Amino acid sequence: MKTAVQELIEMMEDAKSKKLDLIDWLVIMKVYSIEKKEKDQMINFYKWMKINENSESYFHYSDEDMLNEYLTQNK
Repeated sequence: MKTAVQELIEMMEDAKSKKLDLIDWLVIMKVYSIEKKEKDQMINFYKWMKINENSESYFHYSDEDMLNEYLTQNK
């Protein structure tokens, strides 16, 4: 598994070899930051669900209902 820094270095080297312009580079960086945010959200949802899965108030909820409730609470 590569570290995030190793991937970034490879991306920069690839961008140099392909002579990407600044806009392309900024789009790539935005995608990586959004990917990190999504990963953090997934981990936080997992933790939230583990805490609340045995709660009586969520007893009849499906996984999808739990996700919707999490998203509602964490806007």
